[in-house]
Amino acid sequence: MTAAFAGGFAATVTATVRLTDGVPMSLVTTPTSQLAVCTQCTGTRVTHITMTLTDGSIVDFASCHVCEHKSWTEAGTGLDVSAVLRKAQKIRV
Repeated sequence: MTAAFAGGFAATVTATVRLTDGVPMSLVTTPTSQLAVCTQCTGTRVTHITMTLTDGSIVDFASCHVCEHKSWTEAGTGLDVSAVLRKAQKIRV
């Protein structure tokens, strides 16, 4: 799915949960041991989405439903929201 956002940027969103062996799973059947864990409060009510941004960068967004902490990472390295917005910006010619 491709989503367009205010400010002229877009992202391709992939929201498949996978076990370590690569098998897709439903969130309903995901074992507790396989759930994403919040880095701030260790809660397991976390939404995790992998996106391909406009510049081709593959980034991960995580949002905790317990403490509301949100984070962006690229290849395991944290990103500021401003960096994500730059990478997702559509270049107008």
